[in-house]
Amino acid sequence: MYGFGHSGFYSFEPHIAVFLGLMALGFGYWIFIQAKSDTSCSKLGKFFGVLISIVAALGLICILYLSIKRCCMAPKGDWYKSHMQMMAPPDENHPGK
Repeated sequence: MYGFGHSGFYSFEPHIAVFLGLMALGFGYWIFIQAKSDTSCSKLGKFFGVLISIVAALGLICILYLSIKRCCMAPKGDWYKSHMQMMAPPDENHPGK
C-alpha cells in the first residue's frame, strides 16, 4: 500500500490478516466437523478440514511473530526522541529546560 503512509490503510493490514486467518481457521474446523458427522464422507474431507485448520493456525502464528518483530525493530522516530528527552532528568546548566 504505497502512498498511504503509517496512518493510512497500511496500519490495518495486520488486523485484516488476523481476521482472515480466524475465518480460515473456523472454516477448516467447520469442514472437519461436517466430514466427521457425515458417515458417507471419506477421510478426504477430514484431511482437508485439518489441513486448512493447521495452515490457518500457522499463518496466525506467523502474523503474530511478524507484528511483534515490526514493533520491536521499528526505527525510533521523533516521537520517541521527544518523549525520551521529556523523561530525562533536568540539565544542571539549563535549569529552565
